[in-house]
Amino acid sequence: MTRFWWVTDDAFISFRYARNLTRGLGLVYNAGERVEGYTNFLWTLLGAGAIRGQVDPVIVANVLGITSYFGTAFILLRLSRYLHRAAGLAPVIPIAALAILVHTDVQRFATGGLETAWVMCLVVLAFAFLLMGTHHGSRLGAGIALGLAALSRPDSLIFLVAAGAFVAWERRHVAARMTALWAPALVLYVPYWFWRFSYYGYPFPNTYYAKSASRPYWEQGWTYLILYLQTYYVLLLIPVVLALAFWRLRRKPHTGDGLYGVRVFVLLLLFTIPYTVYVVRVGGDFMFARFWVVVTPLYYLILEAGMRVMAPATKWRVMGLVAVSLLTLLRWNPWQDRYLYKGIADEPAFYGRGWQAETERVGRRMQTMFGDYPVRVAAGGGVSYYGDFAWAIEPMGGLTDTALAHRPLERRGRPGHEKGPSLNYLRSLGVHFTPWPVAAPSSVQDSLRSIRLGGLEMAIVTYDVELMTRLVTKPDTRFIVLPDYLDQIIPQLKQRPAGDVLELNEFLQAFYFDHNEDPERQQALQEALDEITAASADEG
Repeated sequence: MTRFWWVTDDAFISFRYARNLTRGLGLVYNAGERVEGYTNFLWTLLGAGAIRGQVDPVIVANVLGITSYFGTAFILLRLSRYLHRAAGLAPVIPIAALAILVHTDVQRFATGGLETAWVMCLVVLAFAFLLMGTHHGSRLGAGIALGLAALSRPDSLIFLVAAGAFVAWERRHVAARMTALWAPALVLYVPYWFWRFSYYGYPFPNTYYAKSASRPYWEQGWTYLILYLQTYYVLLLIPVVLALAFWRLRRKPHTGDGLYGVRVFVLLLLFTIPYTVYVVRVGGDFMFARFWVVVTPLYYLILEAGMRVMAPATKWRVMGLVAVSLLTLLRWNPWQDRYLYKGIADEPAFYGRGWQAETERVGRRMQTMFGDYPVRVAAGGGVSYYGDFAWAIEPMGGLTDTALAHRPLERRGRPGHEKGPSLNYLRSLGVHFTPWPVAAPSSVQDSLRSIRLGGLEMAIVTYDVELMTRLVTKPDTRFIVLPDYLDQIIPQLKQRPAGDVLELNEFLQAFYFDHNEDPERQQALQEALDEITAASADEG
């Protein structure tokens, strides 16, 4: 498991919210700005608890993730024992539990700093309560688990609705069981929803609007599903196994004593089909497998339950265990020669353990450079967290900015990266630095914007004389001192084409003069521009 230890940049968005909460600033990314740029409320609170206890939230998040991963395998093992004993089968052949233990991407998302494995465990726990329990207490347990899951990720409400449909389908003590199921979930979730609506002012998280989740994105969603099925091709057996299992159950309706027969399949389909359709509809995610991890244990449980119905003999079930495990382990790796495929990324490979250490080093170095200056940075979650900037914005998809998130979507693209800010918008916010472009400067403007800060290549959005004067003496810092450049270049402008000078002047106004008091250089530039324009007009 340690070889899969990693943390994604997005996790640090939640950690910044958590740290601001411990400082008494509220659940905000920037002091005084109420923007719900996270979708994992309970997970963020757990991070705040870690920070309050002076523990690294990355460690706490990953330990909780690993614990949830093994907890899921344990619950699956209990489910296998229950279903085998109910059917009078021995020994127990835990196909789903073993498949999860050898599933590469479930292992990888046990860490990463996100709530993925935690939600997976809660969903599987709720499933187990519903399947194994026959009294109201089991529905109560399922309701608590799903309420916690919904607080950790809102799309978990799909499973709460599915659980309600299952209780209604059973048609036994429906009112009492439905009350036991829904009461704890509503007690946990409804007050939270009203709080967050009054606090942030919108019915859905800011990320919902940033990702245009209200608009279907079927094409990308099918790509997300197909890539997962190509990788874990053993899951392609699910429709075949289901068809054969239902055929056998129809011929022998008493197979499995009715306990893991139709009942288990109904619950499995209610938990997997609506969620699968939902993920495909919203376009999936830019992280490969992340959305599928939550229901992957239940996908494998379909295979396990189906094989019990079709082949109750021990030797066939053992063969099924070996086959499913090997096919899962020997997955097709779509990332051998690439990191990105149609907007879907192999995130764990990109954010290795070295990335976190380097991000922490760069962020803390930048924090030392800026000191108490109220710098404004458009940077990823990791740099913003470790840099502890006075103000920051997530620069890729508008996750932490209300105006960007609610901007009409012009065209579809990579999920979660469709509403990035323009340079002019960043300037309107007074942003000083952003990590893009990171390519080598290709023009005069790019050269003037380029800066190296503590080992990180960034771009200057607005040139702040006071801030840059502080930085010019810092080690590991390299940039063009703009006032010195202007003193050198203004006398030479008469030798340049009028079009180039006009373009440079427009850039300098937005980049420098609109944000700094420098009347002498601005007048000198204007005089040079007027002379060049007049000369150009005479020639014309």
